[in-house]
Amino acid sequence: HAGGRCAPRQRRRRSLMTRNNVALSYAPVSALIGLFALFYTVFMVAMIPAVLGVPGDNDPPRDRFYPGSDLVGVIAVNVLFLLALVSFVRASFTDPGTVPAMYPWDPNCPATYGESTEFERALAKKGLSNARGLERKMDGRARFCRLCGKYKPDRAHHSSNMGHCVLEMDHYCPWIRNCVGFFNKKYFFLLVLYGGSALLGFVAVMAPHFEHSCDHFITALDFFIIFTWILALLLGSMVSCFAIFHVWLMSHAFTTIEFCEKRRADDTKRNAQGYRLKELYARSPYSISWYHNVSHVLGPWYLWLVPTRTGMPGGSIAGCVFDVDLTHPLYQCTMSSGRAVPHDDQPESASTSSTAEHDSLLADSPVDAVLAPY
Repeated sequence: HAGGRCAPRQRRRRSLMTRNNVALSYAPVSALIGLFALFYTVFMVAMIPAVLGVPGDNDPPRDRFYPGSDLVGVIAVNVLFLLALVSFVRASFTDPGTVPAMYPWDPNCPATYGESTEFERALAKKGLSNARGLERKMDGRARFCRLCGKYKPDRAHHSSNMGHCVLEMDHYCPWIRNCVGFFNKKYFFLLVLYGGSALLGFVAVMAPHFEHSCDHFITALDFFIIFTWILALLLGSMVSCFAIFHVWLMSHAFTTIEFCEKRRADDTKRNAQGYRLKELYARSPYSISWYHNVSHVLGPWYLWLVPTRTGMPGGSIAGCVFDVDLTHPLYQCTMSSGRAVPHDDQPESASTSSTAEHDSLLADSPVDAVLAPY
């Protein structure tokens, strides 16, 4: 229990389809890699002779747009493909984030004056007195995951595909065979951004070759140029629309789950105080400003378009504590209730010693604000 950490709880193994035990889960990733290889191969086979000036019997027009446009196009598309590939690899292999095995998330961990109290200090700085953040269940109880045996931090959700709760979960993406969460959300966004840009760049640069192949359909290369150009146009348009949607989500501080399940919730869904969930989430309680919201996902402004997390939050509280808009209706209605959230809402399996230590810490903690559950 040193430093508030606990050994991982033994979880019941699931026999359902998960990313770890089903070969079929690799099919979307394999298809994406295959498409990437197809587009890039056709592009380079068609463009290298034009750039190098190699003569042929069925040469397409060269430098159609301006002198040297083919070379510029090849360099630009290669850079976009490379950035998309790096973003894909990092989005696929980066752990999106798991709930720390320490107090106050794990009820089996003691409340100590180590990393565990760092959570309470961080929450207090955000204006939250509740040791587990802002979000509560619809009936007002703390959000506890019975499968993981831990309390959920704000914006965390359980993923059946991953088999555990994911920090700031956005959605599970089969194309990267991973959840999109706090630690890989930037990589996923850049993958969508650069992927759509690379496809549309492919369409623009290959347009003269597509036109020429349609007029002079002779070789197998002409077939692949026509096929990949049309496919790139369709996929590039769809991926670009998806990127625009995620730009909106990011700038308004919404995850896909929050947008679909809370902002568009049914009118019958109300919190413990009777407020409609969709009204409380008409704007995100985590939205401070568009610059803050974008920087939360992409990091420092000078690294927004670089697939790296340099300069972004890390450590034990990263992905568990968030800035909150103190003027948000959700925060205002909970603060005006005038009652604090009880801290003894642990499950029956929680140890009484942890609860006692928790209460002792709260007595010494400079947390004065109150936050009612919703």
